[in-house]
Amino acid sequence: MRLKKLIFALLAILVTLVFLNFIFMSIFLYKLPIKSKDKVSNEIKEEYFEKTIHDQDEINHDSRPIINTFDYKYILRPSESFCKIKTNLLMIAMVTVSPVNFNQRSVIRSTWATTHNQMEENFRVVFIIGQSLKSEINNAIQLEHKQNGDIVQLDFFDSYYNLTTKTIMGFRWVSTYCSNARYTLKIDDDVVVNLKSFLGYLNRISNDQNYQTNKMVCELRKGLPDRRKKSKYYLSKVEYPKSIFDPFCHGPAYLLTSDLTQKFYELALFTIQIKLEDVFLGVIF
Repeated sequence: MRLKKLIFALLAILVTLVFLNFIFMSIFLYKLPIKSKDKVSNEIKEEYFEKTIHDQDEINHDSRPIINTFDYKYILRPSESFCKIKTNLLMIAMVTVSPVNFNQRSVIRSTWATTHNQMEENFRVVFIIGQSLKSEINNAIQLEHKQNGDIVQLDFFDSYYNLTTKTIMGFRWVSTYCSNARYTLKIDDDVVVNLKSFLGYLNRISNDQNYQTNKMVCELRKGLPDRRKKSKYYLSKVEYPKSIFDPFCHGPAYLLTSDLTQKFYELALFTIQIKLEDVFLGVIF
C-alpha cells in the first residue's frame, strides 16, 4: 500500500513539473523579447552573427566542397503573391509541423493566424512539411493546400530526424519568396503566440530608427551532447565531436531578421548536418 502511495505521489510530482515547465516555457518564449535580460542574450548572439558574416565571406572564397546540397524540390508551395500583401511585410512565421497534424494546423489558422489577423496586422504564416509515407495523407494535404494556400511541402519523407532539413529548406523558401518580410519567426506547431503583445513588440523595434539586421531573439541554451545510443537525442562523436554544445537558440520558437534566412541557408551547405535543428544552428552561427 505504501509503495502504491509513493508511486502515485511521484507521478503527481512529475505531472506537476511537466505542467509547470510547459507554462514556464510558453510564457518565457513569448515574453523573452520584452524582458530586460534579453539584452544580454541579444549581445551574446550579436557576437556570433558578426563572426558568422565574417566566416561566410571566407567560405565563399575558399575551395571547400559543399557538404549538404539541400536541393529538395517543392511539391506544394504558396503562390508567388503570398507575401506581397504589402511591399514591406512585418513578419513571416514558418511553422514546422508533421504531415499528419491536420488538427494543429487548423487550430493555428483559427486562433492567432486567422486570415483577418494576417491581413490586418501585416504578417503571413506558412506550414513547412515533408512527405508522408501514406499516399492518403499526401492527398489530404493537397486538398488542404488547395483550400488554404499556405503549405510548403518538400520531396523528402517527414520525420523528427529531418527537422534540420525542414528548417533550412524553410529558410530557403523565405529568402526566395518572402524576402520582403522584416522578421522570420520559426515556431513549432505546439507553441501559441500572444499576437497582440508579440506584434506590438515587433512594431516597436521595426521602425527605421530601431531596426537592425543580423539579429536574433531567442532563449539561449547550452548543454551536453547525449551519447546514449537509445536516446531520441543521441549524437555520436562523429556528428558532434565537442563535449559541450555551442550556445544555441532553443528550438520551439525563435525570431530572426529575415536577412539571416539566406545566410543560414548558405552556411548550412558547408556544415556537417546534425539532426537536432537548434543545435545545428548553434554550430553555423
